[in-house]
Amino acid sequence: MDSLGTVITLALLIAGVAFAIREARKRYREMRQSWLDAAQQLGLSAKEGSLRIPALYGSIGGVEIAVTHHSSDNSRYIAFKATYPPLGLGLKIAKDNTLKKLFGQLVGSDDIDIDTSTADEQLRIDGNDEAAVKAFMTPQRMKVVSEMVVRYPSTKITDSTISYRVPGALKTTDAIVTRVNALTETAAALRGSGLHRSMLSNTPIHDSPVATSPIHMGEHEDPTKESDAIVRPHPDDPPATPGSVAASTPAVSRPSRETAPPPPSRQSAPASNINAQDLAEEFFLGTRVSFVVEQAFDTEYAGQRIRWQ
Repeated sequence: MDSLGTVITLALLIAGVAFAIREARKRYREMRQSWLDAAQQLGLSAKEGSLRIPALYGSIGGVEIAVTHHSSDNSRYIAFKATYPPLGLGLKIAKDNTLKKLFGQLVGSDDIDIDTSTADEQLRIDGNDEAAVKAFMTPQRMKVVSEMVVRYPSTKITDSTISYRVPGALKTTDAIVTRVNALTETAAALRGSGLHRSMLSNTPIHDSPVATSPIHMGEHEDPTKESDAIVRPHPDDPPATPGSVAASTPAVSRPSRETAPPPPSRQSAPASNINAQDLAEEFFLGTRVSFVVEQAFDTEYAGQRIRWQ
């Protein structure tokens, strides 16, 4: 009986170990596939890591991404890191814990106080130039950075990198993609001002052609404006007959019944003794009605040239 019980016990142990190995392999295959799917979704390359789980490498929006697996002292963690061109500020941002903050107050901390929101109390910010860092860390950037540090307390931000660690393992595609997106979004917020400054430095002040002024002084006339010397025919004038030269004798503009007389036109031919100002006062400042003015004009001044002063 004892031997039979021992055999049954061993059989159960072997079966249990075999089941555990099979389940572990199944979970590994599922987790590995999650990392491969995340790499494809993010557009990154997947390479076999030290723990046989793929590591992710590549570039997203000009930011170099590296996600690697590590083990230390019987513990496992995943390292996330984003690398981008230096900001030129000597920037250093990390979570400010109570002990470090108290020690800094005692010895005289060199931290930069942005003083834009309560989020500043959670961050330890350093840089080469305090004024430059304050100008760079706008409320929008402070919000993005503080949210990153609160979500991932191990986050460290430098002039050209963002890095943090996640303990254990990530087994789903969504969990991996979410953490990589946190890197790229924070990097994009930090790089925004650098790209904006370079764009401003290369953009001319006038980014559209300057329109030609319609005002011309002196003899510099607008070439698009018709010359005042051109006299348009009046609707009541008889049509020109073949062989006649309409331009040889400039027509005199007739006064309109509803509008003021047109501006005087320049005449190249010699003027007669009829003064235009006297004519206008005679016809338009008197008591004559419009049709009488037109009849009198045709009768008294037909064919005459008017002298303008």
